[in-house]
Amino acid sequence: AELSSAVQTELERLRVLLERSADESPNGGASVEEVLTRLVMLRVAAGANVELNVESDLRVAMPPAKLAQVVTNLLVNCSRHAPGANVRVRVERRAGKAWIEIADDGPGLGYGTATRAGGRGMPVSVRLLAEHGGVLYTPPVPRGCTVVIEVPLERQLDEVIRGPRSGERVPEMGAA
Repeated sequence: AELSSAVQTELERLRVLLERSADESPNGGASVEEVLTRLVMLRVAAGANVELNVESDLRVAMPPAKLAQVVTNLLVNCSRHAPGANVRVRVERRAGKAWIEIADDGPGLGYGTATRAGGRGMPVSVRLLAEHGGVLYTPPVPRGCTVVIEVPLERQLDEVIRGPRSGERVPEMGAA
């Protein structure tokens, strides 16, 4: 049993490495629509009620495998803590970031319990996002549970690193 578990773990690690090299653009970013469409399709095929509303053409400054891991962790939490609940995944561009909201209509969580309720997945997600300039938070909602992740868009991260090109207008603070 231990050998089987070790083999499975190694195969998964290799799969992630191969997937990452196949899916990543040269600068490591991910197409949010491609990653989330694939994850939602898998959840729906498994019988979950997940709705996706994603703004097209958003590329984040985070590798696809890592974005997929974060979103998978959150979708697993929905299944675990709100089985059978309707889940909505909504994505839009806000102030140079991809704003990804995952909400369910389950029983919800008490204030300040989101990271504890998420088990190991939530701290891992927070760490992966932080490595790429992203954040995760749980805004107060009247019903269910909502988690928001924000990840810088590829172009925005490039501008922070290198600055605007010669003659390029610098966007005002808060502008998308």
